[in-house]
Amino acid sequence: MFGYISKREYPWLENYLEECDPKGITFRYRCGAKKAFFFRGGVGNERASPFYHDSNHLMLCEGIPIRGSPDNKYELVDMISEEDIKKGFYNFINEIVSNVSTIFLKTGNDPKLYLSSNRAATNRIYYQYTNKGIAFSSSFSVLLRFAPFRPNYDAIYSILKSGYAPAPLTLSKDVCVVPPSHYVTVDLSENEISYHTYFRFCFSEEHGFRLNRLDQILDGTSEILSQMDSSLLLSGGVDSTLLAHKMSDRSNRIIRSYFLAFGENDPELPFAKEASKSSNSQLDVTYMDESRLFKIIDEIATFYDHPFKDASVIPTYYLMRHVADEGEKIVIDGTGGDGCFGFKAIALYKLWMFAYGLPKVVKRLISSVYSHSGIWKKESFLEKPFRTIAKCCEIDGALGPLVGSPPNDVFFSNFEYDESIGRLSMSLVNKLISPCSSEQIFNQKTTVAEIIFGCPRAAAKTDLRNKFPQVYTLYPYLWKDILEEQGKISWAAKVNKGTVKWPLKKLLQPYVPHSFIYRKKSGLTPDVESYMKNQKVYSLIKETFMNPNIVDRFINKKKFIKLIENLPIIEHYSVPLRSFLWGLLFVELWRSKHL
Repeated sequence: MFGYISKREYPWLENYLEECDPKGITFRYRCGAKKAFFFRGGVGNERASPFYHDSNHLMLCEGIPIRGSPDNKYELVDMISEEDIKKGFYNFINEIVSNVSTIFLKTGNDPKLYLSSNRAATNRIYYQYTNKGIAFSSSFSVLLRFAPFRPNYDAIYSILKSGYAPAPLTLSKDVCVVPPSHYVTVDLSENEISYHTYFRFCFSEEHGFRLNRLDQILDGTSEILSQMDSSLLLSGGVDSTLLAHKMSDRSNRIIRSYFLAFGENDPELPFAKEASKSSNSQLDVTYMDESRLFKIIDEIATFYDHPFKDASVIPTYYLMRHVADEGEKIVIDGTGGDGCFGFKAIALYKLWMFAYGLPKVVKRLISSVYSHSGIWKKESFLEKPFRTIAKCCEIDGALGPLVGSPPNDVFFSNFEYDESIGRLSMSLVNKLISPCSSEQIFNQKTTVAEIIFGCPRAAAKTDLRNKFPQVYTLYPYLWKDILEEQGKISWAAKVNKGTVKWPLKKLLQPYVPHSFIYRKKSGLTPDVESYMKNQKVYSLIKETFMNPNIVDRFINKKKFIKLIENLPIIEHYSVPLRSFLWGLLFVELWRSKHL
């Protein structure tokens, strides 16, 4: 989706969009002295992105809108009706449970423009002030065509350090993004913009919960998913395996599922096959072809809409290419299960609170030793505890678990960036938590931070509409009813005696053996060290960082060059080193492709 409302017209951009996507639909309106132009791309998927228009109203949705409840059944919104328009914008977006973004124009004597991002996951709306107007899009890279790029160094620093940029920040100083669970209202007469929340997380102080209610929600969710001609990314983990069984229970067809393996000896392959067999799904196993690594990395920089720091995007992109080539148009992804139902930061609550409670001078001293001694580069028995304490130098303990690469002797620490990014992040977190007592406030803030910052970063890996506009990915664990229900589950239940995601594991017990559920899962973890030592990739790294462009102010160039020279001989890359290298590479390569 794209549009602009301005006194100035941009025919070159209109022509560009129409030429690039001849199947797209154009809408034109007048708002007083301003022209309003809207473009909805040809989605190639009849279930996705419905719209409504008349002489005074236009509503565009990006994604697959679903509404209803597990009690009255969910339904696909394949058409936006006049009744939906009469209900008003807020009521419409509030009743949608799935992950969509929406644009709504109301003309007349009091013209207004409304832009909403979804509650979590992807599907955000970006906007930019233009000459006497505003431009907006569901694609960040498309919006960059409006004006020369001015890098936003706060956002770049945040991506390199934590893998995300808190809304409304983007890589561009001139482009903002509507925050998750928010919508903005643009008064077109006064040219004023205001922010509003339409969803807040509510956490119950009760110590128990109804497991059967969560089961009912997942049953209802799986029923609507099974009615679509959809496929499932089946990792063999708890989240996707539970969805596979519940969808299979409610479908009269065999569910198609996909798994990416790192060779025949991938430790997760037997479990993916077991999950497929027990759920009666048809499993398509794709093997990672590392001979194509250089080309894959080049395509990642080209086709993703915004850079983020998660190296597992490499195998994920490879898998999604195969899924698209197989003709799939709706893909189910289990992202969000960890954020909603228990992850390590909550399981290690006492450790985080101890580390965060250390005197600042102690934390800074340990962080300095971690950085300048070189401990941060290699896996060791000291690296992880030192890294944990270095992460706890954030302004709020809830942000610590999100830090992937604490500043080190190569990556400069910047107090001003840390302060501004930390305050912006926590301001957003606090706005999205309904008033509640201070009990377990760390877990509440950490959960919301993970859902609105960590989950969108993970979900972005399977969002490839820039490359495959017909493929839509759904994230049912990040739908409204699940986000509400997770807040009613006590921390003791989410991490039951140290077992993370206990509610989901309990619901999975009737389907698969205990040993399957409670094993230690390796996850989709690429061998980044071998990737970086690949001859072609290593040459790309050296070439890219010989003259870095937008990351140069954050690195000690002399030490960085030495680090790059030593990459082939460093053994056992640490998590921060792997994360840091990929973040730098993705940001620089993305810049070279899009700017």
